[in-house]
Amino acid sequence: MLTRAEGLVIEKIPLTQGLYIFTDSDSQRTLYVGETSNLRKRLSKHLEHSDNQGLARWLWEHGTGDIWVEYHELPSSTSKNARKAFECELIHSRRPEFNVLGR
Repeated sequence: MLTRAEGLVIEKIPLTQGLYIFTDSDSQRTLYVGETSNLRKRLSKHLEHSDNQGLARWLWEHGTGDIWVEYHELPSSTSKNARKAFECELIHSRRPEFNVLGR
């Protein structure tokens, strides 16, 4: 699912595990990639006040109007290690501004 952050209805985000990507709509650069066991809870936390300092600062300075959120549900059978591997691959391929590379 891909949507503008300001139009994201938190209650409609699934409670399942998955991956998510924040993208700057102006420059189309990837800002942050993450994985979680609960998409709704994690995306809500990022949009309220992200624990990632770089993303939190960007959201505070720019607001949610200039950001897109893409999220992908993963089957319940997906292990945490597989989820982390998918996240790592996205980090290496998209080179997000606020992720630490080489984890």
